[in-house]
Amino acid sequence: MRRFAWPVSVVGGSLLIAVALRLPAFDLPLNRDEALYATVGSFGGFFDVLPYADIFDHKQPLIYPVYWLLDLVAPRKLGAIRLAAAVPPGLACAALILTLAPCIGRARALAAGAFVLVATSSLLVEGTDLNTEHLLGLTGALPVLYALTRVRSPWRWTPVVCGLLLGLALLTKAVAVFLIPAVVPALLAGAAVRERSRLRELALFAAGAAALPLAVALAYAAGGALGDLWYANYTFNRLYIDAVPRRLLPTGRSEIVTLVAVGTAAGLLALLDRRGRLLLVGTLLLWLAGAAIGAQLSSRGYRHYYVPVLVPACALACLPIIRAGHAPTMRKAVAAVAAVAALIAIAPFARTVAETFGKTGSQLALETYPTEARPWLVQYAIGRAIRARASPGDRLHVFGSEPAFYWTSGVRPASMFAYDIPVSIDPGRALPVVRQDLCRNPPRFLVDPAARELAPRPRCLATLPYQPFVAINGVTALELTRR
Repeated sequence: MRRFAWPVSVVGGSLLIAVALRLPAFDLPLNRDEALYATVGSFGGFFDVLPYADIFDHKQPLIYPVYWLLDLVAPRKLGAIRLAAAVPPGLACAALILTLAPCIGRARALAAGAFVLVATSSLLVEGTDLNTEHLLGLTGALPVLYALTRVRSPWRWTPVVCGLLLGLALLTKAVAVFLIPAVVPALLAGAAVRERSRLRELALFAAGAAALPLAVALAYAAGGALGDLWYANYTFNRLYIDAVPRRLLPTGRSEIVTLVAVGTAAGLLALLDRRGRLLLVGTLLLWLAGAAIGAQLSSRGYRHYYVPVLVPACALACLPIIRAGHAPTMRKAVAAVAAVAALIAIAPFARTVAETFGKTGSQLALETYPTEARPWLVQYAIGRAIRARASPGDRLHVFGSEPAFYWTSGVRPASMFAYDIPVSIDPGRALPVVRQDLCRNPPRFLVDPAARELAPRPRCLATLPYQPFVAINGVTALELTRR
């Protein structure tokens, strides 16, 4: 039992701290991405409403069953989502500590874990949310860390398991493909231990990585929705990425750049230390590079895109960077400088975490999203008002891009395009569908959030007798009084 005390303590402590750091945000309203995931999940996920075909979104599939499970356990409970948001960073932190401790010592491993917990909890990366990137912080870490911990394992199925973990990351977000170079060196190093050819090891890894995405594709093909899966995950995302100019570095994300720079510098200096850490340091650097490429690929610079970068950056920032053969005075001086640099890099994240305490979720929403959050503050109030009038089979359409009202009301979207962004990215495909869905069978309820809209309102709705029945904070809900 004693040998389990350390891992159990690490996992339990990481999860508890991750939850504690997010306590002020437990009533933070859902933003648009989370609200759409919650909407899909609340209507049955893959079991009733098929993502992409019945309700359109362009994220990879794993996030929807996660929200379905949350709604199954705690229907329409905001606190359940906020609590679940602490799980991926907590587990990623624990996995990192347990992987690093045998290589660099428990003290440095715990420091890296503490950095991860603080950085991933910060509003600088929307750390209180449960978005695809927050989930990728865990699923992207698992194949890399598993490959590192299993280098000396003779188990023949190690590359297959590692591939399956990468497949899970790919189903979280496709940019996980850039993590492959970080996994391969450890697999090749382990091939000799397992007395297998490197080519065979890589083939097993590739088979494992393809298994889960292929299973999802076959399931969609069986349901006649393979085209919807391809359009949402490839065609639309290509249009989405091409809609903005490419940028090499994040804009307005100086704290991310600083942490990455400190981690990269520490990693490069650590390569000078030949005490059996070359594979570890090289893997962490490749992991950081792959995560950074994936985060910057769309060039939109949204805060949550950079969550997967934080885990390898924090790990690198805490590495020992000087050889044991140097004079003790030199070692202490270099260690002090490295510690100061790491603390400076983590300071902006720590400050924003500390600033959340003593504030309400509404205050945090307005501070984090000053031009967007006002409709979010009345998600539950408007939703309850609609739910009190709704009957089975009723449908709702929300103008603009505020899908939270579907989730809080429990009324299904009237169109598969439940928000405006698809219309702005691919109007030739999305706009006719929205007009057809709303004009052929007008929804019983409308919500006007008085927010910026990207799609024109169908004229057919303007001629129908919709009457407002509740208006709060500028958000108006309307009901069709005569059919």
